[in-house]
Amino acid sequence: MAETMLKSIKKTVSIILIAITTLVLPVLLLMLLLSLSPVQTFISKKVSQYLSDKTKTEISVGEISFNFFNRITAREIMIADRNRDTLLYMPYFQASIRSIDLTGGRIKLGRAVASSPVFALITDSTGLMNLRWYLDMLSGGKSKGKKGDFSVTISSGEIKNGTFRLEKMIRTPGKSGIDFNYMRISDINAGFSNFAVMGDSVALKIDRLSARERSGFMVRRMSAFFSVTGRGIIFKDAVIQSDSSLVDAPLIGLIADSDSSFRHFEEQVRFDIRLNKSSVNTSELDFFMPADKLPLLTAELEGELTGPLCELRGRNMKIKSSDETTCSFSFSLSGLPDFKNTYIFFEINSLRTSAADLQQLKIPGSRPLVLPEMLNKTGHITFTGSFTGFINDFVTYGRLYTTFGSLYSDLSLRPEGSGVFKIKGNIKGSKIDLGKLSGNEKLLGASSFSADIDGTTSSFRSFAINLNGLVDSLNLNMYNYRNISLSGRFTDKAWDGSVRISDQNIGLDLLGMFDFSKNLPEFDFTLNLKKADLFSLNFDRKDTTSSASLLLTANFTGNNIDNLDGEIRLLNSSFRKYGKDLEVYDFQLKTSTSMNTHSLNLNTDFFNAQITGNYNFATIGTDIRKVLAVLFPAKFEMNRAKN
Repeated sequence: MAETMLKSIKKTVSIILIAITTLVLPVLLLMLLLSLSPVQTFISKKVSQYLSDKTKTEISVGEISFNFFNRITAREIMIADRNRDTLLYMPYFQASIRSIDLTGGRIKLGRAVASSPVFALITDSTGLMNLRWYLDMLSGGKSKGKKGDFSVTISSGEIKNGTFRLEKMIRTPGKSGIDFNYMRISDINAGFSNFAVMGDSVALKIDRLSARERSGFMVRRMSAFFSVTGRGIIFKDAVIQSDSSLVDAPLIGLIADSDSSFRHFEEQVRFDIRLNKSSVNTSELDFFMPADKLPLLTAELEGELTGPLCELRGRNMKIKSSDETTCSFSFSLSGLPDFKNTYIFFEINSLRTSAADLQQLKIPGSRPLVLPEMLNKTGHITFTGSFTGFINDFVTYGRLYTTFGSLYSDLSLRPEGSGVFKIKGNIKGSKIDLGKLSGNEKLLGASSFSADIDGTTSSFRSFAINLNGLVDSLNLNMYNYRNISLSGRFTDKAWDGSVRISDQNIGLDLLGMFDFSKNLPEFDFTLNLKKADLFSLNFDRKDTTSSASLLLTANFTGNNIDNLDGEIRLLNSSFRKYGKDLEVYDFQLKTSTSMNTHSLNLNTDFFNAQITGNYNFATIGTDIRKVLAVLFPAKFEMNRAKN
């Protein structure tokens, strides 16, 4: 009995060993065969031939090796497009295998690693992108998701030191910044998951990515859902960190209507970009658009960008550079990438800032912005307006609100030469508090005005303007002047024109020239004061009868009585004080200087006088007292003369 049982056990063991040997030995032999270089070369050729026949293009694999049947290592993978340009090149690729169905055209891989891959999206002269041609060919013209589509999936993977190119065969060379017709992104290091090629689409989740564009733009870290579909290239839920910016974009899309759209990228490939609140440094905007004249700052930015590059639109845009400076705006740019010939419509819905923030702006190649002292007192500034036209030929309209009043402008600006621009339009001011602005609230108050201007400016540092305006109200010395007309030409250092006041308490005409452009200012004017109620005007607060009328002519140079050279004349003038009148029919003051000798002639209705010599009016009173002290010592003491 025991002997029979022993024989059964031996027989069973023998059967099991034979079965194991039958099953394992072929596997061991297969593993041995697959490890042989000739076998690997044979498999590489067969795989290359199969894929080339399947895609009708050139595909080569230098070497394929298998480890434990579920891991494949391939070297020198090259996929060419229909023009025999390289679509994909990988010196090294390793992946775990989940399933391969060559008959059904389905490959499923686990984790994959690609070293130094080069991926090129090239649009040929017909406007067809090489990847689009591949996807259309692999899908056999069928729509996405239909049975029989070729598919490749990778659960997760890593790219080391990769390169990506996006280029057109026909392009314009020499563009600075990122050229979307010839992008070259290198040093790509990335981790990804859920990679899939299905039908005419490629999709993956970018878990992390860093890269450098040939223009110098650096992506320090990026994550997004990425896809290339029949509609274009899409990034969703993208977070991009560069050297100086952090962008949160729910959508970044390059949308094409047809395969040929990429042939005319600027005109037919549409941007669809949605930005959540992002931190953007203006120095990096110059990689994407001409921005070298923008002030250097880091700001929060959000909004929507849509349309092709040649017709770019910005909607619901908001920017914040500090707690005191915020702006909401929209824009349309027609004509990019030729910025000089781009038609611009820029609408500012609300801009809030302060003088302190404005002076912090640093514009490359320009001097620091220095505002007049009075503008530093304006506090918060709010502006709404628009900019329409070309960068060197435009019309601007706006309303400026401050705690000291409001300013409205409707101006056009056109070039007339190197750095010279012609300015034309209208400016209005409402309730401008000149007293607070100037720091002299006792003398000045609020003013409202309107003016038409027509002139030129040179580099916005000097100007020459023809002006016709009306000051509707001006509070001076606690009196509100009305109906002040201005007409003439003024520059940053001179005025030549007329001023007329038609008020119930004053009538005045001033015609002449005031020139402060030279070392000694020049004056040549006529002042006709028809009437002036000095009591109502608050110049004489005691005498209700106080008034004046006069005709004054002046033609002289100088800024004090000692260097005065010219003539001042008072004609047919009348002054009333306490009910009594003083009539002055002719009062003439004439001065000149020759060879350091001063001459002063005074001719009046009451007396005439002449002073000639080397005198100084600042001390002439003291000098006269000294003479009187010598002549009349009892009346004028010397020590009093010194005082």
